[in-house]
Amino acid sequence: LGKTLSKKNYSSSFFIGDHYDDFGFAKCCNWVGLQQYYSMESIPGYQKMEQHSLGLHDEYVLQFMQEKLRNMTQPFFATQYNISTHYPNDLPKNFKAAAGNTTPPMKTMQYYNDCLQKFFKEAALQSWFKNSVFIFCSDHWAQPHTNTIRLDEVESFRIPLFIYEPAKSSGKEITAPVSQLDILNTVLHYGGIKDSITSYGENLAETSLNPQRTIFTKINGFLYQAINQEYVLGFDALQGKALYCYDYKKDPGKKDNLLLQKSYPAADQLILEIKAFLQTASRHYRREQG
Repeated sequence: LGKTLSKKNYSSSFFIGDHYDDFGFAKCCNWVGLQQYYSMESIPGYQKMEQHSLGLHDEYVLQFMQEKLRNMTQPFFATQYNISTHYPNDLPKNFKAAAGNTTPPMKTMQYYNDCLQKFFKEAALQSWFKNSVFIFCSDHWAQPHTNTIRLDEVESFRIPLFIYEPAKSSGKEITAPVSQLDILNTVLHYGGIKDSITSYGENLAETSLNPQRTIFTKINGFLYQAINQEYVLGFDALQGKALYCYDYKKDPGKKDNLLLQKSYPAADQLILEIKAFLQTASRHYRREQG
């Protein structure tokens, strides 16, 4: 991503309040070609700033990021990975949540919302603001801390993903299935990149997306899923066979495994699609040709 954007003279940077290379983020940024990596240790005086269990609270990171963006030559690509909303949902001592926000995750989301309000209030005054596009996306679904809720094959993969363009006064809602893999294509689109690339995503800025599209998710080291507007299919990559297929619109409880029927064309189609996805992706990761 970073190397491709640099062809259009984009600088690139990544900001996070964790320690350097926690969770391998520094290695990942180097892998995708981002030019600048800023962690907790990059922020002057971080030792005296209030910290979350994982690192600095986001208000300090966003303030530091604002200062860096102010001095960046346009165009640029920048990412902030927030951590204050992560479990165990620590809050700064002086932050008071609004009445009604009762759970720790809700309170930390309000805190991060307040941090973003301050960031955007200042960002709106900068020369780069109206030329920019902001993409928000959750990294994963949050598991509720209760023994009564199980991981759901579909609902556990619904996450927030939205785009804010200050220069546009109107927007749209996409009802077709979308994926985190779409972010790459979307960023390159806004960066003016027209190169041919290998990608498993789509450009979310397109006027229309295929409503019958299938997206792919991963539950663990071997179990993958194919999901479209009606069905979810689970596929064991080690055994090379499908384990379940549900019509989750008509069967929200996912009690009727369609694979137990003699023939079900919708399941057969999803099996072909997920096999093609896994085979193609594994060959690309291994850098095989053909």
